[in-house]
Amino acid sequence: MTTRTEHDLLGDITLPGEARYGSQTQRAVDNFTITGVPIRHFPEPVRALAMVDSACTLPQTRCIEGIQAILPPRQEA
Repeated sequence: MTTRTEHDLLGDITLPGEARYGSQTQRAVDNFTITGVPIRHFPEPVRALAMVDSACTLPQTRCIEGIQAILPPRQEA
C-alpha cells in the first residue's frame, strides 16, 4: 500500500496514498474510535452529508457570482 505524508499545524501525519481526505480527518479517525465500526458501513448517511454539502455550495456560488456582477472589474496594478 502506498502512503503520503501531509503536514498541518500539529505536524506530519501519514495517510494512505489513495485516501481522498486530509490530515485532520486522519487524526479524527486515529483519536476518536467510538464504535469500532468503520464509516464505510454506513454509505447512506455519508451520501446524505455529501448531498447537503453540495446543496450548500450552490447558493454560495450564486451569491459570489452576483457580487462579482455588481462590482467594477479589477484593474491591473
